Amino acid sequence: MRYKVVKCPNCGKLQITTANKAYRCFRCGSTTSLEEARILLVTEDGEKAREFLKSLLPKEEPWFRQASRR
Repeated sequence: MRYKVVKCPNCGKLQITTANKAYRCFRCGSTTSLEEARILLVTEDGEKAREFLKSLLPKEEPWFRQASRR
């Protein structure tokens, strides 16, 4: 199985797919052929694809901020 990290041309969402011809974006719902999509990585290793995608995503801020001490 080949894992592909792709970027949706409509909304810019990054995701992993195993599709061979087209995939559906999780964010906007559009169907995009892999010929039109921006493919950032192709690998046989799902863990490698996940780590690559994780490295591209912004670091999530904690849902709270610690109070500053004065």
